Amino acid sequence: MSVDDKWQEIHGGREWGKYPNEHVVAFVMKTFGRVADRQAVRILDLGFGGGGNLKFLCEQGFQAAGIEGAPPAVARTEAFLASHQLSGDLHAGDMTDLSMFPHDHFNLVIDVRSMSNVPRAEVDTVVAEVRRVLAPGGYFLTLLYGTGCMDFARGRQLASQTFTDVPNGPFQGIGHVTVYDAPGVRALLKDSSMVTHHRIREEEVAGNWSFEDHFVVCRKV
Repeated sequence: MSVDDKWQEIHGGREWGKYPNEHVVAFVMKTFGRVADRQAVRILDLGFGGGGNLKFLCEQGFQAAGIEGAPPAVARTEAFLASHQLSGDLHAGDMTDLSMFPHDHFNLVIDVRSMSNVPRAEVDTVVAEVRRVLAPGGYFLTLLYGTGCMDFARGRQLASQTFTDVPNGPFQGIGHVTVYDAPGVRALLKDSSMVTHHRIREEEVAGNWSFEDHFVVCRKV
């Protein structure tokens, strides 16, 4: 599996990710909110974790699917959705292999930092699979960890841009992580038509905490 086994421990032992990401909510409703038949809008969530994004998508009437590398998270999310009388097309698997989904199928693929938990050497395969399953004109929304996240370089380096055992900050206790600078994001998504690329940074005024995301939207043309 390309995702660290640490996530099985995390999802097996505590609640995680039961609320949707604000950037996902804003983009989905801006882009598809006025579609007359929302069930015709197919959306895939990569590494869906606790199911917060899937719950939002199902509640809003979209056709939601997901893949998750930690089996405990799949079971928890199925139960979570069922408790709200909702369901989605959920799969336990590695996001480097989306063969359970057909070509040109989804109108939107979402990744909220899950690709950042994939080693850089494998993430190109994820991007290629995303492109394969996206319908022409479909969107890919991704949030990727930026190099402005504190202390990542104090971890043990596994490969270029990929670290593990980070001692403090947002990466503590979550296994291996891959961080990106702006040129790295553009290189990763070089075969996609980039619509939006924002750097989002959060920093404590006292300087004891920093977090950075690259928020990127691409479109398949």
